[in-house]
Amino acid sequence: MMRTLMLLCLTAFGLLACESKKPHNLIVGAWKIDSTYTYYNGFDFTRRASDRNWATYVYEKDGMMKELKTGHFRQYFFELPSKDTLVVSATQGGENVRFNILHIDEHQMTLKKSRKPVFPGGKQERYEIRYFSRIPLPADSLTLFGDPRD
Repeated sequence: MMRTLMLLCLTAFGLLACESKKPHNLIVGAWKIDSTYTYYNGFDFTRRASDRNWATYVYEKDGMMKELKTGHFRQYFFELPSKDTLVVSATQGGENVRFNILHIDEHQMTLKKSRKPVFPGGKQERYEIRYFSRIPLPADSLTLFGDPRD
């Protein structure tokens, strides 16, 4: 009896521990880009955070993502259809953007975005990898970016 109870407790604890490590639970919070790596048919380029004024990305539990920059923000929907895929779509419509989740933990996230070739023809490979670090949630008051279509 005691063994059965102990086994049930260990199983329940294991399931709870796995639940907290799911990508949806890990992605919730604020992230900043540390660097990006761009690859196109053997040519590559790395941009560091000090080179750019990149946005901060805040993923919320309700499936909304805010892109924050200079006191303004844009809202997007996000979903994780599988443990290694992130799909982001604009709230105003448009194409979905799909990322492969290469790595995610409590402190870092790495996303890969396949890109369309610039030139016609086959056998081309083009992608971007974004390296993120978790940051504290911004406390600034924010204004929604104006929609240029309005």
